[in-house]
Amino acid sequence: MSILNFFLPTHYFTYQTKQQVEKVKLNLKNSFNPVPEILSRLSSNKTKYYEGQVWENQFIITRKNDGNPTIFPIAQGIIKQNENGCEIISNIKQTQNVQRITLFSFILFVIAMLSAFIFKLILLESKIINVTILFGGFPLFLFLLYYFVSKYRAKKLEKDIIEIIEGKNK
Repeated sequence: MSILNFFLPTHYFTYQTKQQVEKVKLNLKNSFNPVPEILSRLSSNKTKYYEGQVWENQFIITRKNDGNPTIFPIAQGIIKQNENGCEIISNIKQTQNVQRITLFSFILFVIAMLSAFIFKLILLESKIINVTILFGGFPLFLFLLYYFVSKYRAKKLEKDIIEIIEGKNK
């Protein structure tokens, strides 16, 4: 496991459906938005918020992001045929941008707290210690924000993939 995956590990899930593999692949393909955004705004069809691809019995899907830094998780999965329909085995990973920001903010927090501890041992002014702790609070806030938001987005993507597979996202 790399250091980037330490705070935001990969989320694994499996899902059993009664639908056949071809129907699941069709539902996944239909969840992607094939028309340009301007045309989709003019049409009465609901805009689809996912992008990805399906090939053979595998898929990759993520939330559509028009901005440059990708912050939405990416799901990769395998569709396996069995006697009850098919089973979807998937993993959801955070992008490296999110992992790097989370790791960097945690490191900044640790550095700020170690600095405050060292300043306390050296018996410096309490204002310097208070400012160091205050500035250490921002990286902690950023770390917690990215941590909890990424956990929420991974769970939401899992729920959305299940709805797409069952054809309930129309």
